[in-house]
Amino acid sequence: PRAPPEPIIVQLKQSLRLAPDLKAQLDDLATLERNLGVTVEKRWAGGKYLELLSFPAAYTQAEALAVVAQLRAAPSLEKVVAASAFNLEFQSGDFARGFAPSDDIPEAALRGLDAERVAREAVAAPVPPVVEGTYVPNHIIVRWKDEYVWQAAETGFQDKVAGMNNEAGCTVIYERNVGTEWTQTLEFDSDKESVPEKLSRYGASDWVDYVQPDYIYSGEVTSGGPGFPGPLAPTAVPNDFGYPSQTSFPIISAPAAWDITTGNQNLIVAVGDTGANIAHPDFAPNLATGHRNFISNNSNVADDNGHGSNVAAILGAQGNNAGQYLAGVAWDTSLLFLKVLNSQNRGTSCSIAAGIDYAYQSGHKAIAINLSLMSLQPSSSLDFEERRAIRNAKANDMVVVAIAGNQGVNSDLSNNLVSPGNIPVDNVVTVGATNQSDGRAIFTPAQGGGASNFGRYRVELGAPGVEILGLTQTASGSSNPQSYSIYSGTSQAAPHVTGTLELIKSRYPWESYSGLIDRVAMSTDDVPALTNVFRTGGRLNASKALMKRTLIRNLSTRAKVESGDRIVIGGFIVGGCRQADGSPCPGSLRVIIRGLGPSLPPLSVARLDNPKITLNNSSGQPIFANDDWNNLPADQRNDLIASGIPPTDPREAAMVVTLAPGAYTVLLESQDGQEGVGLFEIYEFEGNTNEQARLLNVSTRCPVGLGDEVAIAGAILGDPAQANDPVPKRRLLSFGKGPSLTSMGVSGVLPNPSLEVRDSTGALIDSNDQWKDFDGTSTGLEDKLTENNIAPSDINESAVWPAFRPGSYTFVMQGAGGATGIGLIELFEK
Repeated sequence: PRAPPEPIIVQLKQSLRLAPDLKAQLDDLATLERNLGVTVEKRWAGGKYLELLSFPAAYTQAEALAVVAQLRAAPSLEKVVAASAFNLEFQSGDFARGFAPSDDIPEAALRGLDAERVAREAVAAPVPPVVEGTYVPNHIIVRWKDEYVWQAAETGFQDKVAGMNNEAGCTVIYERNVGTEWTQTLEFDSDKESVPEKLSRYGASDWVDYVQPDYIYSGEVTSGGPGFPGPLAPTAVPNDFGYPSQTSFPIISAPAAWDITTGNQNLIVAVGDTGANIAHPDFAPNLATGHRNFISNNSNVADDNGHGSNVAAILGAQGNNAGQYLAGVAWDTSLLFLKVLNSQNRGTSCSIAAGIDYAYQSGHKAIAINLSLMSLQPSSSLDFEERRAIRNAKANDMVVVAIAGNQGVNSDLSNNLVSPGNIPVDNVVTVGATNQSDGRAIFTPAQGGGASNFGRYRVELGAPGVEILGLTQTASGSSNPQSYSIYSGTSQAAPHVTGTLELIKSRYPWESYSGLIDRVAMSTDDVPALTNVFRTGGRLNASKALMKRTLIRNLSTRAKVESGDRIVIGGFIVGGCRQADGSPCPGSLRVIIRGLGPSLPPLSVARLDNPKITLNNSSGQPIFANDDWNNLPADQRNDLIASGIPPTDPREAAMVVTLAPGAYTVLLESQDGQEGVGLFEIYEFEGNTNEQARLLNVSTRCPVGLGDEVAIAGAILGDPAQANDPVPKRRLLSFGKGPSLTSMGVSGVLPNPSLEVRDSTGALIDSNDQWKDFDGTSTGLEDKLTENNIAPSDINESAVWPAFRPGSYTFVMQGAGGATGIGLIELFEK
């Protein structure tokens, strides 16, 4: 019997979520759905408002497509997506909170006003009255719930907050009130209550989203002070006086990077620290406008400690400027100095969050902020106010470069967390320190003692951090020792990375925050001593970070092809770049798609006799179909033959198509009703070098059986000639899913999928059965997945997240304990 058309998912326009007429818009949508004959099976309300719609069984595919076309034209809808493409257009977290059609959805959920709270459950807040860490004794920070802040003036909520603060005897010393986000830093005159008691008082209010201490932060450094460059080597390039003593730069291959780019003075990089001398000859040519002091609330950012000048010089001192002083990693940049630490090298949650907020504002739009600072000591909790600011920075496409810290502890342990470095938002890159021999830095007593913190899952990479030369507030001549300082610590490692991010952005101006971080992380030099010490197992290489990415060249999946819901549905995304308005960058990708069966090697089960492939857009509308590659249009057939990979059996299917950025699905099914194992495959065609339009994601939904009927995905990364070259690696986040498909109306799902990945020799690289175990006893990676809305919705689903050298790899998904059913295997850049 003919299967009914597959369900679809519709998304309400985000702009309507806070509109006064939201209810009327939803009523109009419900009327349209009734008139079109579709049924609402389920709704979700979180970061997005989504509905799952089913068609009557009697509808033909043509009738269903006509309905889709009318829904796409509906003014209230943002997207109409075939259920089989749900994972391409939406994130798993979008389905975290479901409602039956008859349920009353709470106003806060309907409007998305509590979505942030739902998404940040990975790390618990401090529970009063037990509070860890060091904090300002008469301050607390309160965030009021978005649903009360929304229309606060109309409802009188502002007056209620003022009354509560007045009753508590406090003064608002800093606040941020933007949209539905309202946080206040409160200062109390009386010592009648302790900070934990104050937290308890405010935390008991239903109006409060979170309340926390105003934690104290330190510009982490083991030692430092005025220093002299030492004996000078012969004049080198650059010609700066002290450059020959900047011994960390050759280690990170900075000179080779400068042959490619020295940066761009139109790019703003913020330095949140103790300030710097904006008149200094090495800073003055590289200045943004609008420097700000968040300690004294003015524009004076003079460095009264020395830490900030050292850090800023490593990052962005003007290089090759007539022999003056030093060179930075980025010779040409615009430094935005934000004084968030005082003369004792101390700051607070309030001052640092305010600095982060300031850096991404429209008048500045910094691409990154360097925060060589951390909470005074590791603890089991993270700073919610810092996370709020960092989330907003992510929304504004800004990288936050943070330090691992100098306590010598394993950051993967739950009681060794530091803020902001271990905050799991994915625009944070955490940097550990290495020594001159590329080992993890262990500081001598003369350097202040201690060691770089480490963490296989929570510290991304290493960079030089021992006896690093920088500048001081005083600029009294290039040859004057008082003009220089030498510091050791992760504080000095971080600006090496931040400067490299600026070089990358100048070379690849279209890259988003995630692309910048990916390039700097995947281009590290592998160092045996850093294996399992930092997540990349390596140390920064600025030159390699400027190379082209290692692209996904081919992805394929072999699985059983049956009928109805139990065919193979491949999905993929073409993209890699977003413009300022959020739309994909222009460009296209030419791909070869194949559906094989008869030519597969002999199996213990039947092979698919006569495969057919249909290419659809993400709404389920057909673009092209083929069931015999010899019947292709002449231009496609000729291109396929010229590629050297035409199918070897005339019954097999293929196509050669040029695709704009977007999401696509491919149906691999039987042309004649016979069941068997088939292969869905997609190749980049013509050696694509356009990094802005590339394969980002390939997934396959398919029946998963036993033996030769398990699901096997393959990936080719980079080109064969690259395999042994010093090129960037490629990180693939891979999921094996089953239980979560139930919410899409799929029955007979794989109850407990397991996933393993092997290299071209068959050697096991990684494996996982339950995704919350894939980072061992740490929660470093699972926190990142949850925080960033991509965690599997069921604990029995699996994940692996390794980095690969160029080459061929195999991913095997099967049911743990011999279970079978429909599963989803996903491979994508992350």
